[in-house]
Amino acid sequence: MRTREELAWAAGFFEGEGCITLSHTSGKQRPQLVLMVSQVDPWPMERFVEAVGIGTAQYVEPRWAPRQQNVYRYRIVSFEKCQAVIAMLWPWLSPRRKETYLTKLARWRDWVPLTERGATDRRRGQWRREMVDGRWVRSRVA
Repeated sequence: MRTREELAWAAGFFEGEGCITLSHTSGKQRPQLVLMVSQVDPWPMERFVEAVGIGTAQYVEPRWAPRQQNVYRYRIVSFEKCQAVIAMLWPWLSPRRKETYLTKLARWRDWVPLTERGATDRRRGQWRREMVDGRWVRSRVA
């Protein structure tokens, strides 16, 4: 059962272990808003998932660094679900976390494809994405 106390706890857990970011997936026109929480211990992750009632936690084994611990990861990529979770946690989030979310949300909303931005193409040594034969291709700006 979702209570104010559980949502307050979930907000505190998200403050310490979570992040909000934009993910640029190849083939997508717009980056995806991503809300993610990682934790080694399964108990707090299960409590977080139960408190917000959206999504699931997955057990992840790091392939790139075998010495790292396995973690439980809660990841939401759907814009609507990210909005719903943040709305539930909003009253208890810190001003810094709220500002981060609003900044990412504005960048998501105002995103313009890189090929339509003139300034990026003029920067030497930067990566540029352009559409070639219906696919996004990354190339280095000379």
